[in-house]
Amino acid sequence: MHKNIEIKNIEKSYGEFQILDNFNLTIPRDKIMCIVGSSGCGKSTILNIVSGLVKPDSGDISNIDDKLISYVFQEPRLLLWKSAKDNLKYVLKGKIDEKNLDEYVEDWLDNVGLSDYKDFYPRQMSGGMMQRLALARAFAMPSNLLLMDEPFKGLDAPLRHKMIELLQRLWENDKKTIIFVTHDIQEALLIGHRVVALSGRPAEVLDNIKLNMPIKDRKIGCTKLNRIQGTLYELIEKGSLGVNNCKIKDKYCPPIGFDTINKNMFNYH
Repeated sequence: MHKNIEIKNIEKSYGEFQILDNFNLTIPRDKIMCIVGSSGCGKSTILNIVSGLVKPDSGDISNIDDKLISYVFQEPRLLLWKSAKDNLKYVLKGKIDEKNLDEYVEDWLDNVGLSDYKDFYPRQMSGGMMQRLALARAFAMPSNLLLMDEPFKGLDAPLRHKMIELLQRLWENDKKTIIFVTHDIQEALLIGHRVVALSGRPAEVLDNIKLNMPIKDRKIGCTKLNRIQGTLYELIEKGSLGVNNCKIKDKYCPPIGFDTINKNMFNYH
């Protein structure tokens, strides 16, 4: 049985800037955990430490040795000299049976609505098409941990919402463990089973909210999600201004409208 990933006592500094100080977090398996916080609070650093791209100054991560990791960055990072089809084949070669590779790639291009563009090169594709291809590449990889670093940043609102719906659908079909970093609270509430709110640096967990509403049922404009969104904005704003130990139930940061929120929808821990 796969265990949850445990981030334990992580410390990380860049020169005089301490980003993480005795940071701890549990990543639930086969779920989407969203990490939200202000710019520069350490969200991307956490992803890079989990992926192994950055080494922490101290601390460790347990239950990750058996994880195969794929990564979606803020930009698509496609191979410009390869077609959409060949971008997928390049990363899947040796990981998928050669006899089934073409069919497998076709299926994933179809999943993201790019079947008709399989022979297009990135320069011939729109930003949304390239990001869909990047998502297909990440989900097509036989990985069990997917890291996503603000993958929809810079997209206009309608396209961003389409990408959120695509991610919702892809996860329903292939339930990977996902750590999704964003500064957009609405994004986090639409896709996360858990939403972790971070303070400014050094990052502290201000709250860790468990959402019980099925992902497929979440829609923009949902009253329940809007109420939580307002509470998280208030929480992160106070936390990013340096309020120590700014827990949502702490006297320094009282919950905003907590009594009006449907408590069955999410749990505080």
